[in-house]
Amino acid sequence: MILKKEKNWYLLIIIFSIMISIFCQYSIVFEVLNNYRNWINYILCLILISSYILYDFQSGKVYLNNLVYMLFMLLLFCVLKKQQLLLLFIFCFTFIHLTPYQTINVYRKAILYAFFINLILAVLTHKLYNSFGDAIALGFGNQNTTAYCIEFLLILFSIYQGEEDKLKVKTSIQWQFFILLSTVLTWIVFNDTTATIFIISFEILQMFFQKSNILKSKIIKISICILPLFLLYSSYWLAINYSLNSRWLIEFDQLLSARLNIWHYYFIRMPISLISNNRIFVISAWGNDYTPHQGAFDGTYAYLLYVIGILFAVIYVIGLGICNYKLIKYKQQVLLALMLSLELIAFSENTPYSYAVSFASIFALLSFHRSWLKGEEPSR
Repeated sequence: MILKKEKNWYLLIIIFSIMISIFCQYSIVFEVLNNYRNWINYILCLILISSYILYDFQSGKVYLNNLVYMLFMLLLFCVLKKQQLLLLFIFCFTFIHLTPYQTINVYRKAILYAFFINLILAVLTHKLYNSFGDAIALGFGNQNTTAYCIEFLLILFSIYQGEEDKLKVKTSIQWQFFILLSTVLTWIVFNDTTATIFIISFEILQMFFQKSNILKSKIIKISICILPLFLLYSSYWLAINYSLNSRWLIEFDQLLSARLNIWHYYFIRMPISLISNNRIFVISAWGNDYTPHQGAFDGTYAYLLYVIGILFAVIYVIGLGICNYKLIKYKQQVLLALMLSLELIAFSENTPYSYAVSFASIFALLSFHRSWLKGEEPSR
């Protein structure tokens, strides 16, 4: 279903909800909100559900595909019984009514507004450094989050809607120079390699997809669709098989800032299960059980396996694979390049999984909706 212009209030509510989620999850200026995070999430759930119902009531239409999708998500939530997934699932409901470009526009505005509100308050309250006080982060708890948001905004602002609802990228020399300059400055200030890889991979992939016929190859199509599953299994294999006796694993671990060591520490002590109840515990006393990097657990696929469990992790990557397939099928090359870039950096970062600063998880779960991306009204 495509959102009508007179329903802009619906977009504003979603933008507001994403901004609040950003403040709760990443801002040190609004760190007091963490004390009320559960209550805030419940309130956001009620607001979003009420908005969804009101929109359907005003439109006077209820679609069968939407009902089937909601029943699927409700069943999944009842099986998993994971409170941290509740708001993600409800966000998926609200995004059913939005086209991909409307989704991009919503995140573009929400992240931009939240970023500058947080920055202004950080300046006023002298909280420009990260939680440890050793690196500038402009009001966020981690400088990597700041770098990611900047690069993600650059990508989102470079995308516009062309003919036949196909997404395109700005190609003017002035804009490309601005992208290059901003990327270099971001890397110098925040020293975040992942964010730099993110925007470079997007630029390369979107140019490659639009100027070649590579997506017509069946091998390439299959490879793109199974990439998330490969990344999930790779995270598991590396976490289990990491060893100080393996030179290439040690070098790879150093390249990933000790993520393999961190994953191995948790996976060995608390094995994963179909539906996991594992937690990110921290042991500060020196000894054999000392927690490496004190709980800095990064990597979406490893995190999903360890904290949520195998069942949701597999459903999640299958959703990403279906999403990639649909983007190829409906010739959305720009959005495909963006999703692949998010999937790649998700190997070592958690931010692409968060609905607050990325729509990757929303698209992964929306891909199970029969009418998503078809550009037509769902069947009643």
